[in-house]
Formats: sequence, C-alpha cells, structure tokens
Amino acid sequence: MENIENIHRELTFADLRIHYYTGQSYLISGEGRNKVFGYRHGVMTDIGDLPEDEWARLARQLIERRGEQELYQQLLTWEKDHSHWKRRELRFELDVLSMHIARLPDDPAWCDFIPFNRKYRPDVLCHAEILWAKCTGCGKLYELTKKQLENIRNRNDGKLYCQKCGDWTPVHPCDPPEERGDGNG
Repeated sequence: MENIENIHRELTFADLRIHYYTGQSYLISGEGRNKVFGYRHGVMTDIGDLPEDEWARLARQLIERRGEQELYQQLLTWEKDHSHWKRRELRFELDVLSMHIARLPDDPAWCDFIPFNRKYRPDVLCHAEILWAKCTGCGKLYELTKKQLENIRNRNDGKLYCQKCGDWTPVHPCDPPEERGDGNG
C-alpha cells in the first residue's frame, strides 16, 4: 500500500469507498495463559485496508476539501431522524461517513433518494427520472425513481412491500396523482 500521507491530497470518494469491513486481533502483552489481545477494526478500500479511525480522518478531510460539510450534516440529520437502527454514536458517525463517501444522496437507487433530496437538494430531482407506481392490492401510490422500480422488478419479483396492505404486492407504473388544490394556491 502506498504511503497514505503522501496521497491524501489526491484522494477521491471512489478511493475511500468501503468495499467490506476488516479486522485483526493482535497481542498486546503477556505470555501463555496471560496473553492480552486487542482487536483492530478496519475497512477495505481501493487504497487498501485502513484502520477505521484513519479512514474516518481521511473521509472527513475529503468532505471538507470538497466543500461538502453541509451535505454531510444534512445526511447526519436525516439518518438521526429516519434511521430505525440503534447504534453507538461512533458507529453511527462511521455509517453516515460511509453513506456520504459512497455518494448515496446522488444514487437514484437509494430508498430515501426522493424524500432526502426533496428536503435538502430539490435541484437534484429536476434531473431524476421519477415515476409513480400503484400497488395492485390496495391502490396506494408510490413515488419512485426509475432505478428503484427496476430494482423492484429485478430483485423482488416485481413486488413491493406495501405499508398499507402489509404484504408484498406487485406494483405497476401509473400516471401521477392529480393535484388536489382548492384553487387558492
């Protein structure tokens, strides 16, 4: 692996994208039955296996260098408000950094792509292929990106879990709902 200190100015988001998590136990001290071990948590990236704290430092530097602190804070807030996972604070921050480095807010396949960008970056939605799909069970309408619908068709046998029905039901593209205004808009 190259010297990270010498290449950190040239790093890209793709360089730091996490492929998988790594770990390794190591001997701290002792002999025989008195050995004391530690464990190193890491991540595998395009630039190699990095300790989590080193990866997080590089990720924060890259976000700052690219001027994306506001996007990172928005993603942090979004995850705090919408995540159902209970995580330790450090793990939570690492997960959000990973989402940012993976460019999740720009990925139309992300389940929160439409609501996140509608709230924080509406201009992104101007360039997205957004369509409507209808649950065949109850008729509930879902706003999806074209990529999300493709994923449903390719991975879930064309079925979406409908929160209204409480079941996996087929969805089909449909026309957007009519605006229901009272004319005072």
